[in-house]
Amino acid sequence: MYSQAFSLTMDNRLIYERTGRCVNYKSHDNAIFLEMVDCSDVTESFFTEDKDGMFYIQRIVKNKELCITPMSERNDLNVTTSPCLGDPVGLTRCNKHASRMLLMEEDFFQEDRKLLKMAVVPPNSSCDFKACGFNKREPVKLLPPDQVGRCTKLWECVTLAVKTTRRPHLILRLAESVRESLGFDLPIVAYDDGPNDYPDEIYQQIAEYPLLQYVVSKNEDLGIARGRNLAVMQVKTKYFFLLDDDIKFNEYTKLDKLVEILDTTDVTVASAAYLVSGFTSYFEFGHFNVNKAVRRLGAYHGACTLVNQTIPNHPSCVRCDITSNAFLARTKEILDIGGWDPELMIVEHKDIFIRLKAAGMKVALCPDVKVKHARPSKISVKGEDYKEKSTDCDSALIPLL
Repeated sequence: MYSQAFSLTMDNRLIYERTGRCVNYKSHDNAIFLEMVDCSDVTESFFTEDKDGMFYIQRIVKNKELCITPMSERNDLNVTTSPCLGDPVGLTRCNKHASRMLLMEEDFFQEDRKLLKMAVVPPNSSCDFKACGFNKREPVKLLPPDQVGRCTKLWECVTLAVKTTRRPHLILRLAESVRESLGFDLPIVAYDDGPNDYPDEIYQQIAEYPLLQYVVSKNEDLGIARGRNLAVMQVKTKYFFLLDDDIKFNEYTKLDKLVEILDTTDVTVASAAYLVSGFTSYFEFGHFNVNKAVRRLGAYHGACTLVNQTIPNHPSCVRCDITSNAFLARTKEILDIGGWDPELMIVEHKDIFIRLKAAGMKVALCPDVKVKHARPSKISVKGEDYKEKSTDCDSALIPLL
């Protein structure tokens, strides 16, 4: 169900944004494998451009030209242009269609994103492009005492908002983890693409969590952006906690700390971190390539904690521009900027943070508040089994990391 996976950094490293790790090569017994490593360990670009302007991830091994290409487990690991979830991707023979990669330029955020073009140019500035104000990062300020509204009961202030696709077992697992870690339930709005053909046993389990609102859409394949918007529109509390469906609470999920930040400062989004890694960065417009005539949007991975612009009264929390999908947000402010853009099939997560920044809204990151990204090993429910959303592949989908 995830629409975002790998992206290319300004220095041509391939990064998996959900974990903040980069792709690298590893040699073993005369074979070459791809592995996820710390991005600081990657020193070369893997991209080759052919005479037609098409890009491939390529390497010459023993006089053989090999490319990163999807392979089909259902067809003896032959190269395929229609891989199923769970099929391997390997360094194998190049295929004109299967190995091709589309490198999406992020310039369109300057050219086409209306809110970004409206970013404010500082008064009396010598700035020569409209979005230069985007590079400024004002410090977080405490709210005046008369604007502070303390949340004393989390269930009255926070609703979990989750988009899922035929995975109610994961929503139930999330609800159970909330109850176990906090000692009480929180409101949850889960929006499911459908169809609504779940057995009665599923709804009996959902009923065990009175604050869980499980909505199944009449229109399949809503997309993650539209599904998140519909979930947030159902939220009645002043804050919502956005999560992917394969997240679990744990003893480090100190939600009250994020609530305290929103209660007392001018922050709009306060983010948790994943127990293992995660993607956080600063945005900046500037010249990042050889062509100095072109400005691009840069994302500096890890800059939030390196710069260490701390939040008042919360020294372990810092200013940030983009974080992982585990953040507490002001419901009204997110709706005011239009939520997630349903027209974007990819980078909708990055886009909403860009628009938050363009609108002058502040983001904080608390690395010591953690959620667990827990890939399910199998579907586990009481009673009759059901299938996750399927494709032309034979087996049930394997959830992405």
